Amino acid sequence: MGSPLAAKTVGKLLECSLTKKHWKDVLENDLWTLKTNAHDIMPALALSYYHLPQHLQQCFVFCSLFPKNHVYYKDELICMWIANGFDFLKYNVNKETGFLVAQLRNMNELRTRLSIKDLRNIDNRKEAMKAKLKEKCHIKSLYLDWNIDSVDDDCKHDVEEVLEGLQPHPNLEELHIALGLLPSLEGLHFSDCENITIECESCDDSENEMFPSLQLPLLWNCTTLSFTGIPMFPSLQRLSLRNTKVSFTGIPTSSSSSSSPTTPGPRKVFPHLQELTMVQCNEMNGFPWAICVALKKLHIKNSSGMDDKLPGCLRGLSSLTLLNLTGAKIKTFDAEVMATLHALWRLDLSDCNKLLSLEGLQALPSLTVLWIYRCPKFRSWCTAEMAKLHELVILSCQDLESLPNWLHCLSSLEALTITRCPKLLSLAEGDRALIRGIFPVFNHSIKSEKKYGRTFS
Repeated sequence: MGSPLAAKTVGKLLECSLTKKHWKDVLENDLWTLKTNAHDIMPALALSYYHLPQHLQQCFVFCSLFPKNHVYYKDELICMWIANGFDFLKYNVNKETGFLVAQLRNMNELRTRLSIKDLRNIDNRKEAMKAKLKEKCHIKSLYLDWNIDSVDDDCKHDVEEVLEGLQPHPNLEELHIALGLLPSLEGLHFSDCENITIECESCDDSENEMFPSLQLPLLWNCTTLSFTGIPMFPSLQRLSLRNTKVSFTGIPTSSSSSSSPTTPGPRKVFPHLQELTMVQCNEMNGFPWAICVALKKLHIKNSSGMDDKLPGCLRGLSSLTLLNLTGAKIKTFDAEVMATLHALWRLDLSDCNKLLSLEGLQALPSLTVLWIYRCPKFRSWCTAEMAKLHELVILSCQDLESLPNWLHCLSSLEALTITRCPKLLSLAEGDRALIRGIFPVFNHSIKSEKKYGRTFS
């Protein structure tokens, strides 16, 4: 008679792969030669051990440290494995069963991966800090899961506070945060992180949207930020991206594939986003510009990832009132695109080293304030006047030699400042006469300033 344990062990081993080769390898394995008698089960156990993954082999070898007939408990053994970095820890916080996050405090030899679930059972930052994750320098991958699938009235803890208490060691390479719906979360800030992915599943139920209260996420110095699926940020008003590579996938990019901001449905994308700031974003792919219908303020600063998208990506932003472009490689403007910016009243252009001409800006129907500074190649104005211009400021434009010939047509102009433009040595006598006649409130004396060139005010 054979051993039932040996039969079960070998059966499980054969079940792993139902191929002829695998079964033959098991049959002809040299470990069978160690069999001493018909009842010896050690070869079968050794063969099973041999086919275990390496991290599980370590766990079984660890058991050899216990003396013969030693009684140990499963949970204690698992904690020992974890402390020695032998296995992937899935740690479910549950006060009723005695699993407290504070039990991790002395496990500073945890290695590779750590998973903590049911974080909604952590009351506050002080309790979260008891885990001392900041001292666990060997953890490379951390998974934090709130396990909130729907709006839960019983979960009213401050998520941001708990996250602060779970701050990991700087050696961490990979962080996964499953936040659930988080109906009360209003602010979210990631800084100095690599490879952030925000996964948002489509949801037809408008009452259970992702991050329904989130208003201000800040994402700074993040190597890569990816949005996948259709984000449900119905309250998001401001988004700030700094020194981050951003990509959006699975998001509709045209207004025809999205419902209106007031219409409930699964395709609402940033319906209330009013201000977007991008600073040093060298990659920006798939952003749903066309359906950011509420966007009012846009700041793009030294972001090479936008160079091939400007000015075309601005098409249809009819609510945009302020546009600030710094360091953009734009040379001129598309009049057809500009004509769709119905509400734009202020445009600031700075450090645009490729800017040659303002051609196209005459199509902006509401432009009243225009600032141009540190644009060294700018020298050509648009062919038609910007009829509603109230304020024109030009600073440090080295190649500018003349003012536009339609300057005298600007009956609404109230402020004109030109500073540090060395090639614009003086106003033509005709321009002086026109300015004196049309803008009598101006002081038109020309002051020579060796340091700053000429100033006309």
